[in-house]
Amino acid sequence: MKKIKTIKTKLLLAFGAVLFLSLLLSGWSIYSIYKILDYEAVNVKFDDINIRRLQLRRAEKNFLLRDLTKPEFFEKGESPNWRLFKSFDLPLKQTLDSLTGSHRVQSLGIAEELEATKNHLTEYTEAFYLLAQKFKKRGFKDWGDEGELRTAIHAVEKDNVADKALILELRKHEKDFFLRKDLQYKEKFDNAIEVLKTEIKANKVGAIDDAIKNIDLYQAKFHQIVDAEIAIGLNEKEGLLAALQAAVDKLDPITLKMTSLAKLKIDEVVNGTIMLITLAVLIQLAMGGVLAIMFSNNFTKNTTKIRDNRWNVSRENGSYQRG
Repeated sequence: MKKIKTIKTKLLLAFGAVLFLSLLLSGWSIYSIYKILDYEAVNVKFDDINIRRLQLRRAEKNFLLRDLTKPEFFEKGESPNWRLFKSFDLPLKQTLDSLTGSHRVQSLGIAEELEATKNHLTEYTEAFYLLAQKFKKRGFKDWGDEGELRTAIHAVEKDNVADKALILELRKHEKDFFLRKDLQYKEKFDNAIEVLKTEIKANKVGAIDDAIKNIDLYQAKFHQIVDAEIAIGLNEKEGLLAALQAAVDKLDPITLKMTSLAKLKIDEVVNGTIMLITLAVLIQLAMGGVLAIMFSNNFTKNTTKIRDNRWNVSRENGSYQRG
């Protein structure tokens, strides 16, 4: 009877050991699966960063190509592509901030690249918004400084005290600058202004003071437009246009490097975790097999001993026959 209890105890211990290992493996596997899902979610965020970065660039290009002649932009300071840019900018910065505080991301060792991406993104968006402000202030047709410039020169024309040929010469220099962004036309414009003012004062006909006042306003607004164009950039290698491109040149490579590095390390973690789960399952199966064989041998050995003992007792009593 004692032997039977011992066998039963051993069987329970064996079953308990296998069950304990199974519980450990199950718990660890669940943790590992959630870990993989967390890293995959991080991976999705990095994909989202690249997508939104490209969407920002497209909105920026469309704004510069299409929105700078829209009345809505000069009246409200907003336009379809400006709003689109902002709608991509804020979520992108929020995504980067959330990744900064993620312990999964911290484990990837890309903190430096992530911080550089945030800084260059800020430089890029600030340059864009400042550029938009400069364009709005500069104006177009009837809006902004250009609108006030047009109003001033139309008033001079209506005063009818200036030589029409001189006014046409002024307008020619104005248009040449707008088209070619060449500062030589600013000098020609200023020289023509002095000639026009001298001619008006010499003729002493009509409302001279009002005409001179409108000419001065016209010249001041033209200078403001020139200053705005210089700040914006007379070409893509100067001013805010150059600053915008420089920020892009920094942002694009570091973002691509960060996302590529993150994907590589995430793949390493995920593949390593899957291999560990597979290895753990194989180890459990091997340990289960070894325990099964060990307890099977013990059980066979004990049952054989019991049978032999019974046979010996029966033989002594003459009531047992083997076979």
